[in-house]
Amino acid sequence: MNAPRLFVRLSRVCLVVAALVCVPPSRASAQDLASTAPMPTLSLAEATARARSESLVVRRAALGVETAATVDDERRALWRPGVAVQSSYTLFDHESVFEIPNVYAPLVPYLSAASALDPTLPPPDALAAAVPDPEVVRYQHDVRAAVAVTQPVYIAAARPLRAVAAASVAEADAGTEVARDSVEQGTVALYFAALTQLRLVEVAERALELSRLAHRRVAAAAREGVAEAFEVTRAEVAVARAERDVSAARSSYALARDALAELLDLPPTFDVCTDGLDLAASPPADTSAGEVAAEARWVAAAERHEALTDVSRAEAAPVLVARASATAQRPTAFAEATEWSLTVALQWEPYSGGRRRIEMEREQLAAAEARLAAETEANASEGELRRQRIRVDDAQRAVEQADRELSLAVRGVEVTRAAWEAGAASWVDVEAAEEQRELADAAAAIAAVQRLAAQAELSRQLSARER
Repeated sequence: MNAPRLFVRLSRVCLVVAALVCVPPSRASAQDLASTAPMPTLSLAEATARARSESLVVRRAALGVETAATVDDERRALWRPGVAVQSSYTLFDHESVFEIPNVYAPLVPYLSAASALDPTLPPPDALAAAVPDPEVVRYQHDVRAAVAVTQPVYIAAARPLRAVAAASVAEADAGTEVARDSVEQGTVALYFAALTQLRLVEVAERALELSRLAHRRVAAAAREGVAEAFEVTRAEVAVARAERDVSAARSSYALARDALAELLDLPPTFDVCTDGLDLAASPPADTSAGEVAAEARWVAAAERHEALTDVSRAEAAPVLVARASATAQRPTAFAEATEWSLTVALQWEPYSGGRRRIEMEREQLAAAEARLAAETEANASEGELRRQRIRVDDAQRAVEQADRELSLAVRGVEVTRAAWEAGAASWVDVEAAEEQRELADAAAAIAAVQRLAAQAELSRQLSARER
């Protein structure tokens, strides 16, 4: 190595060391540090727990359970007595009166002769003068009240309705769990989307600091006359571009965090983090825990349709009821003031014109369709679980490859910068190496988060099969 080249190399090394020691950080860096106030963190476990309990979607689905419970209430109501009360007032145009004639008046001559023979008999004149009071047949102002109590004694359809109620509640419970799983899956996706953007913010901030450091090196070298002015300008452009990248990354992170906050019904005043996430953890190998919620919902739906088939069949059986009734009214010539009655009635419709048969066929088809849907869900769940394990393995390999690329890129920057300091490389070469390092850093950050996301989704699927 000749003396001028050795002198240039030593001069650049000394200037870089002096710049690193003596040159203060730029004003923009101080402003960035002041603007990043710490916020409380929200872990993935906290986010998913809130999503499963507080999400509006889950709360709406939970109302379906309460609605399904009313089916059993309707079944129990079939056995409760029914009470009907009726009262009426009727105004007629006239009052109907029945006048009873004196039946003794035509017999007075015979009664007189009989009385002469037997003095103990009543006098005929008294009998002839006794005129009965008129009897009201219908009042002009008619008022009456009636009460009837009906008690079912035998209802054949009540027994299968119990199975309908149980299946409806099971179906609603499974539907609520489906809603929880769906919201949890969306929460996991949004959480890791926000975490990816946060990692890109960190990558962009590191790139900005390195760009500022490089600018200080070139500026110090230019002041000593060992670097050209255009190299300083290129370094300034690199700093401006890095500042723009930081701003864009922060905006993207804010948008992703806001979407997550909206799903969780929270203000976006938190940061995501990796608390509770273990990159080295291996998911369990056993995948035979049980059916997923979507499969359970279809199984319950099939049971409900099958029970409804039994209900339609039982409707052909007779219904036995007992009825007690009492009536109060104004007494008339042909009616008492109060009356009561007891009735046992048999209600039967042996033939409905084919309506029950059609209902049974429709419910049987719906049950068969639900059974097929449950089998489809089971197959889809098994397939998705296998594919998710493949994604976890791919994500692991991607992390290893990205880490290797980042190590090579960092080494490339060090070598290129040393060559520039020795005068064997241009500043363009340094910038190209820096860009490769930035890309490799971002790729490594994304790969790490994607592995976390893949592993979290696999754990969520396994947990869903165990619930």
